[in-house]
Amino acid sequence: ENPSLNRQLRLLGIYKSTYYYKSIEPYSNARDKEILNEIEKIYLVNPTYGYRRIKAELNRSGYAIGKKKVVSMMGYLNIKGSYPKKTS
Repeated sequence: ENPSLNRQLRLLGIYKSTYYYKSIEPYSNARDKEILNEIEKIYLVNPTYGYRRIKAELNRSGYAIGKKKVVSMMGYLNIKGSYPKKTS
């Protein structure tokens, strides 16, 4: 007879919550994917834009989105605005 699930997990040293955990893909819903595409489009046209300008462009385009989400999405896309370096 097969050992119970609890016994198997105990023998392997795995918690039951870990066994049942299902990871969720970030930004997997349709609206977020649409916003990600918009951010990429804006960045390709204006690679110097940071989160403030990208957020303003999105708001003008009709997307109600906050600063933190724009920053998070830009990080997910590995996008950073370029700016002139300091000369000392």
